[in-house]
Amino acid sequence: MAKYNSKVSVLKLSPSSSTAAYVDISAFITGISGLPGEREMNDVTALGDNGRKHIPALDNVSVDLEGVWDSTAAGLADQILGSMRTYTSKALPFKFFPAGVTSTYRKYNGTWWLATYDVASKVGDAIMWKAHFVVDGAITIGTSTGA
Repeated sequence: MAKYNSKVSVLKLSPSSSTAAYVDISAFITGISGLPGEREMNDVTALGDNGRKHIPALDNVSVDLEGVWDSTAAGLADQILGSMRTYTSKALPFKFFPAGVTSTYRKYNGTWWLATYDVASKVGDAIMWKAHFVVDGAITIGTSTGA
């Protein structure tokens, strides 16, 4: 079984519906969690059952990102997330490659809404940001085609 260092993980997103190209913000994030995400379970326990019974229901996925804040022109994450925060036209696409973009490696993609973007400053620490996304629909799990 192959093991990978998280430094090879890649996150690409489209900052607006008018931008067909994906932007790689991997260099600006220090963590990502939530994929492939939660699937709800409906309780179908009947009277007389000795234990709970469930059936799979809808995906209910949310994704959390975090990174070191940068306000310079190179601070691409702040520029993109700041603009996505007010976007309301449609959910925007993303691609996440946990082991990198090498062909045949795992890829998660879908569309999401930016629900929260928070910049935090604390004495003695670097200025950090966190973003919380809510996935619109289901996550597609596939393999990278090298891009």
